[in-house]
Parts: sequence; C-alpha cells; structure tokens
Amino acid sequence: MRSARDVVRRNKNVVLNLTAGFKAEIAAMAVLASESDLDQYYIHESSKMVVMLPKVFELKVRMTKWEKVASVLAVLLNIPFSLNVAEISLKLMITGALIWILWKKA
Repeated sequence: MRSARDVVRRNKNVVLNLTAGFKAEIAAMAVLASESDLDQYYIHESSKMVVMLPKVFELKVRMTKWEKVASVLAVLLNIPFSLNVAEISLKLMITGALIWILWKKA
C-alpha cells in the first residue's frame, strides 16, 4: 500500500489494474483506489474484456422500508436481556421508536 500510494502521489492519471494478485492485495488496492479517487479495472478471465469498476460514491445499497425494519429487528432481537418486565418494556418501546423513525425516513 505504501509503495502504491507513493506512485499515486508522484504521478497523474493513475489507473489501477485489479486483475491478478492475492485477495488481500486486490482488496488493499481497491481501498487505495477509492481513497484516492482513482479509476480501477480488471480484465475478465475468459472474455479478456476490460471491466471498469465503479467508484465508491457510485455504489449504493437500496433497501425497501420493510427490509430496513427487518434488519433493525434482527439486530435488536439478538441483544440479550433478562426476563425483567421493565427491560422488556423498554426494549419494545425502543424498537417501536426505531421502526417509526426508519419508516418516516425511507
């Protein structure tokens, strides 16, 4: 990463080829490309076609309201709690509030 960063700092119009290498190296170079706003690509193994990879700001995760609510519930349901009635009530109130906020924002 340090060597690649030095090359990026010294040169203009750097494009990273993420075709070959170990998985960790490819991941590190993809992070460097994203941090440095560099173009990145790979060459498809069988078709030999050049595939330009999107920049981080171009990637978006889209979820429906129900998917957002389900993901919050999944996290909350995995939080351990005792069978104390006050704790159960508090957890249900927090869950309801989070669902309402998510529903309004989506």
